[in-house]
Amino acid sequence: MWRRATVKALGQVDPSLGAPLEGDPLLRECLADLLRVRYERIVVTAGVRAAVGPLLRDVDEVLVERPTFRGVLTAMRRERLRVRTDTWEWMIDAGADNTGAALWFTAPCRNPDGRGVDARFVAAVGAAAERGRRVVCNTAYRWFAPVPDLSEAVLTVGTLHKLAGRGARLGWVIAASGDGEMVPALAASAPSLHWQRAWAHFLIDGGAALLLRRHQQLDAARAAFFAALDMPTVASGQEGPNILIPVALPEPEAVARLAAAGVRVSPGSAFHAWQPSVRVCLTQISPAVAGQAGERVAEVLAEARSADVPRPPACAGADAGPG
Repeated sequence: MWRRATVKALGQVDPSLGAPLEGDPLLRECLADLLRVRYERIVVTAGVRAAVGPLLRDVDEVLVERPTFRGVLTAMRRERLRVRTDTWEWMIDAGADNTGAALWFTAPCRNPDGRGVDARFVAAVGAAAERGRRVVCNTAYRWFAPVPDLSEAVLTVGTLHKLAGRGARLGWVIAASGDGEMVPALAASAPSLHWQRAWAHFLIDGGAALLLRRHQQLDAARAAFFAALDMPTVASGQEGPNILIPVALPEPEAVARLAAAGVRVSPGSAFHAWQPSVRVCLTQISPAVAGQAGERVAEVLAEARSADVPRPPACAGADAGPG
């Protein structure tokens, strides 16, 4: 299907030409239909991190949720922004005193813990955006849970990367209206016209449904993983493929022990987590494999806890040995 789409695109557009500033019109129509937003609100980008600079070009400081993906923080610091991270509650309460600072959060399915924002947070950031504050919502995980009903004043960024893989190199910004300064800046890193047109034909031919089918087992995989893990407090309030699990040993050791047990995880520090932890990702994992992974994680963590339990000193006597 992808091969047919690229060939068809070659017959329609010149690969040497750049796309219009807002993106290929046919692709924007496809995205408008897929995302259920108005066509005129969509600007095509290369992905979330590519949009950081243009979206935050006129602010000096940004308040970001914690935990969060450190790659986004790195992109912000490359733009010489002051970055402060804290809880969602702080962002809308104490952080509200920073009237000039932008707000950046992820919804749904925050990476790495899969948590979702509540109605109070949605109302607060919507009101802040309507007062003129720059508010950006990262919707990269929209494929796994509904996007909150946000004010149109909130800028949203999205990507096909979590649906199709890193090689997709296609994203978008959904804005209230065209921005004379933002759009050219976003266009500077947007994919070529041919790449955008190829994606348009892939979506027209049913590519989105094909990709979504690859993730149909996610809910069952999560249930199998948590049933084997048997840590109800970890499962609470989570959605999507990512799970953050606290560990009672240094993260590098936890990652190494789990790797030895056949489970590849990421350290919580890669996501600015509050405490030692590991992130498990269940993307395209079958329920059977997820259940096995949950059992192995539970075994490794149980072994770590038992190793930390102080042992009583050996008592004097014939069985105590010398000394």
